[in-house]
Amino acid sequence: MNFIISNTPFDKRKLNKLAQSLVFGSYNGLHWCADSQIVTCEKPQSFFGFIQGYLNDFSLDKLAVNHQNESAISKVLNTWPVQKDVSGSFALTVLNLQDNSIQMCNDVIGFYPLYYSITKEVVVITSSLIWASSIRPVAFDAIGVAQRTLGKEYANIGSRTILKDYKRLLPGESMTIDLSNLEVTACYDNSLYANLGHAKTPAVSDYKQFWELYKREINYAAAKKEKTSVALSGGMDSRILLGAISEEVNPICLTYGNLESYEVKVARKISKIKNLEFYSYEDLDLYFPTRTTMESYVKETEAVYVSSWLEILENRPKDDGMQLLLGDMCEVLPGRNIKVYSGRHTRISNFIKTNILKKDFEFTKSSDIRFEQWKERKTTEALKRYSERRFSTLEMHMSYKDLVAGVTYNLEELFKRIESHKLPYIELYDELYAWYTHSRIPMGKQILICNSKFNAVCPPMALSVLRAASNIHPNNRLNYRFMHGLFKHNKDLRPLRKVPTNQSPLVPQYTYAPLIFLVWGIRSKMDQYYIKRILKKKNPNLRYRLFKGLNWVKVYQNENLESRIPTYFSPNHLGDKVSENIYNRIVSRKKLEKWPLTNTDLMSLASLNIEMTIISRHNSETKI
Repeated sequence: MNFIISNTPFDKRKLNKLAQSLVFGSYNGLHWCADSQIVTCEKPQSFFGFIQGYLNDFSLDKLAVNHQNESAISKVLNTWPVQKDVSGSFALTVLNLQDNSIQMCNDVIGFYPLYYSITKEVVVITSSLIWASSIRPVAFDAIGVAQRTLGKEYANIGSRTILKDYKRLLPGESMTIDLSNLEVTACYDNSLYANLGHAKTPAVSDYKQFWELYKREINYAAAKKEKTSVALSGGMDSRILLGAISEEVNPICLTYGNLESYEVKVARKISKIKNLEFYSYEDLDLYFPTRTTMESYVKETEAVYVSSWLEILENRPKDDGMQLLLGDMCEVLPGRNIKVYSGRHTRISNFIKTNILKKDFEFTKSSDIRFEQWKERKTTEALKRYSERRFSTLEMHMSYKDLVAGVTYNLEELFKRIESHKLPYIELYDELYAWYTHSRIPMGKQILICNSKFNAVCPPMALSVLRAASNIHPNNRLNYRFMHGLFKHNKDLRPLRKVPTNQSPLVPQYTYAPLIFLVWGIRSKMDQYYIKRILKKKNPNLRYRLFKGLNWVKVYQNENLESRIPTYFSPNHLGDKVSENIYNRIVSRKKLEKWPLTNTDLMSLASLNIEMTIISRHNSETKI
């Protein structure tokens, strides 16, 4: 699902090596190329546009998909931030034929990447850095590569990318380029938290009002394709998503994992309540896939991160008419990114006060001084990942001072976006920062990689839903308070309350909250016991968890593991020290010297190296 626009001609041979069924076009000195999956919206007398994700115009019928696109784009061109009747989860690039300009914008989180390079003579806008490398000579950005190698969750910060002269659009940013003189103007959507409610307990009408808004968004999104599927887990967010879909849609339910896994069993029970088809796919060999498999997904999506999705993507036939709806990537309704109250120990220490006595959570009023103090703490926290010792493992022509300055500059970009929202509590700084980092890139990659087989979208993260959810007072979101209210007060969700959550097994979701918390605590303690026992005895055949789930111990016992890892780093763009560190990390996890919780760190670095290899292959002038 890629496109590229430039005022310089393309080398079509290079682009044809990256994707099949490409469509080329030109207009008034601009050249463009898109793969066959891109959604285009044409209206020759006014504009031509590319939509990643989807747009809704609620003033039109949900089945009028083409008219919705045209109407929504027209409204985006006229007003930013967009008004309440326009929503969606999207990145949009529009050539405005009336004033010879290009406008590009993305929603308030910016899951879908929009990259751009604007110099005195050349303009390039694209959804793929790999595609960008096929247009003109490029060089790797050492700071961008270092962020992807050393940074938290191995992601770039702010507008930074791994290519020099290429930036990524910031969350909620709308940028207009006047093609007559290449002047650039930008404005921002700061509508999150704009009408924050009170801490008092919501009325029944508040739950119903939010639910109707949520259902409208979901069902407008579901109408975009003939067939719909839902990525269903054993958690809360995906069952809320499923409960919102109207019966006429009749989606199928997809998940990954063994049918005997507790979470898969929970998901299956949910699908049975709704009388829907259910499929789960398991293939542990795909957690460390072949180099060929890795490269195909990197080339198409640049989004290899959570290997679990490959279990579905490699085993489910491709269906261009199938839409895949994914759940909340920001965990906004339970407030899980409000850092001070999200940790395991904090939840336990606040148990009696907030769960049993139903006391309010405490929040600190923001001020200029407190915001500066928060920025300083956040910068110090981020720069710990970029210590001189870790920097020494990189083989790049860059000083440590330049790296620190570059990281600090990109952090400041996000700080300015957060500051512009004028948040009332300092605890919300952490939440919005997490949305702009963790949710935007690592979590967003799950949507992007699923686009390789489906039209994957995330309607719970659409404008209308995020704006409404962010305006629920955090006191009423934490501890799943608002989520439980939704299930209690809306008939669409009540049947799904019977099924336990994956986190608190055995007890129905409607059970008294302190009991659910107690069950969660017992399960957590038992899981810790089994983990410590495996590490102590170094026996991969011992019980892994209290309830069956994804067995990471077994994943790392893959007989092909040691032979596949070197293929990810051949050729090696990250340096011998980085690849050696990765190999040693994997071996220590296989030997159970360290706990093998996940492999997202390893997949992130491997996919980065493969991405750099593909770029170098198509652009011989790349260097760091």
